[in-house]
Amino acid sequence: MTTAFDRLVSTFETAGLKVKHTGPRKASAQAPGHSGKDLSVSLMGIDGMVLVHSFSDPTADVLASLGVKPADLFDEPHGARYEYRTASGALARTAYRSPTKVFRQDVVNTAETPLYHLDEVTAGVKAGRRIWVCEGEKDADVLRSLGEVATTAPQGAPSWAKADYTPLAHALEVIIAADDDEAGKARATGLFAHLQQVCDGTVRVVLPAEGKDIADHVMAGHGPDELREVTTKRPARRVALTRASAVTTTHQPFVAADLWPEDVLSLVAGRAGEGKSTWVLHKLAQATRGELEGDYKGQQLTVAITATEDSKPLQRMRLEAAGADLDRVLFLEAMIDVAGEDIEGVPRIPDDLPQIRRQLERAGVKVWVIDPITGLIAGDSNRRDDVRASLDPLAGLARDLHLSIVGVAHFGKGGGRASDKVSGSHALRDVVRSLILIATDDESGDRVLTLDKSNYSTAAGQSWAFRLENTEVPTSDGTIEDIAHVVELGASELNVSEIINREPAGDEDGEDRNAAQAFVIDYLKNVDSGEAKAGDVLKAGRASGFSDTELKNARKRSKDPKIASRKSGFGAGWVWAIEEASLEGVTKVSKVSRSQNATPSTPSVTPSQTDHVSLLRTATKKHTRLQVVDEHTRLCPVHHAPLNGNTCAQCLAQAKGGQGA
Repeated sequence: MTTAFDRLVSTFETAGLKVKHTGPRKASAQAPGHSGKDLSVSLMGIDGMVLVHSFSDPTADVLASLGVKPADLFDEPHGARYEYRTASGALARTAYRSPTKVFRQDVVNTAETPLYHLDEVTAGVKAGRRIWVCEGEKDADVLRSLGEVATTAPQGAPSWAKADYTPLAHALEVIIAADDDEAGKARATGLFAHLQQVCDGTVRVVLPAEGKDIADHVMAGHGPDELREVTTKRPARRVALTRASAVTTTHQPFVAADLWPEDVLSLVAGRAGEGKSTWVLHKLAQATRGELEGDYKGQQLTVAITATEDSKPLQRMRLEAAGADLDRVLFLEAMIDVAGEDIEGVPRIPDDLPQIRRQLERAGVKVWVIDPITGLIAGDSNRRDDVRASLDPLAGLARDLHLSIVGVAHFGKGGGRASDKVSGSHALRDVVRSLILIATDDESGDRVLTLDKSNYSTAAGQSWAFRLENTEVPTSDGTIEDIAHVVELGASELNVSEIINREPAGDEDGEDRNAAQAFVIDYLKNVDSGEAKAGDVLKAGRASGFSDTELKNARKRSKDPKIASRKSGFGAGWVWAIEEASLEGVTKVSKVSRSQNATPSTPSVTPSQTDHVSLLRTATKKHTRLQVVDEHTRLCPVHHAPLNGNTCAQCLAQAKGGQGA
């Protein structure tokens, strides 16, 4: 059967008028009495009928001059037929529109009043599409012909409340298209209030820029995004109840193993110049190659970057240095119209969230990096309410699209609790589910990364090390740039908190540091192979009055001999060991049996009298009441306590604490 659109095109052509097809079921035609260059009549075919609009003479006069009657504008002479079906696909009712605009209905199911094209609405909500609620089937079909998801309720403006709008509950954006008359505006006001209570997403009301309804607006040459905004207000907060039995439990996927969970926000923080952005891009590069450890290893992922502090050319060179597949990296930014010219700008959350959602979903993005994340906050990043107003919708976006959103943030100066140094409101740390901290170990020059917080991984508290090395990257203009890239070094015994709370070495602290270093060296010299469990060394050191930080720093500073920290085997713990080259010329002292006043948890060693006397004499410079211990007495002459490896724990504790004996 030929459609009304096909027949009307034939009518124009039979009359000797020129017709130019401009798209599927769209055409521009020469108006009667006008030149062939004047294609001023617009034709558009929709389900069941054809729409006509003349930009020159009145549309009714054009049709009358061609002998076109109202019935000729419908595919079937009696008019248009619209079906309303339930979620199961069963027919609930049929609406009819005659060529003279007389409406009637055949109701099959009186218990349900579904929305027009409910199946398309349900699919659109699931896909995150915007949903249009029009006043009448014709307007809905006009928008559908343009690729939009559009629906309506049966029986016109006065009966809008009879329909079931619950399928729109989880829609991200619902747009009420109102007719520009009193009845249409009254419908929009009531429907807007109702959908505010039903919908989780944004609800808007729009009016045509020209004409009475959507059909007039579109036929006059306007697009869906050119409608007039009436209101975008909705309750800032709503309360909802969900039964625990309705919650589905699933495996928590990680895009980057232990570090970047899917469906939530993660944060990478550190002081300026620590290499946090370079490390993040290194992980993104692995993801684009399918080499990132995690649930998607083996799959090449598409990633997006919003960087407000570094230029796109610099980001590209860093990605090249990291070996990224550049075709899988997208830069996401806002384009701001300034005097008709697009200027790159910074997206704002939540203002730009609907557009961001559509872009990320269409591109199939799995990781979105925001560097720094405070750049997208619409307001003051130090105010809790402003931060939550931006990050809560971001968290919802990550959950809905199954994304891993990774923010980058800066550290404040000074020591203290490491996670408290993240710049901005504490809400920033509260919202994220994974917090990764990065700092530079000044003694080695390596970067240390600590998983400070993880709601979904047991790896919280673990640390890893990496270093930055330069590589040559050619530029588009033929020059060569040295760009840093990451070299991973594996697990690290040192953590970020220890680094930022490390006090600068001063002369008066040198004696205590030398004492701790002497203790560690002495301990390791007197065990088999110059190697011992790190936990045993730290335990013995604590018994002798040293803190774990002092002992760890002493190990790192030791150059002669050098003391390595390494894993003793797969799944085993850390050990400290004098490196083989440093063992040459070292005379070991055999261990004393456990019966000779040695505690079970601390290997009994007999340090040389020279080392021990030197250690205590160093301490005595500041603590004159401490006395030198003869290695043969077995009792401290001050405290009369048994010696552990010729060491009096109370003496050394007092030496460190600055108290008298």
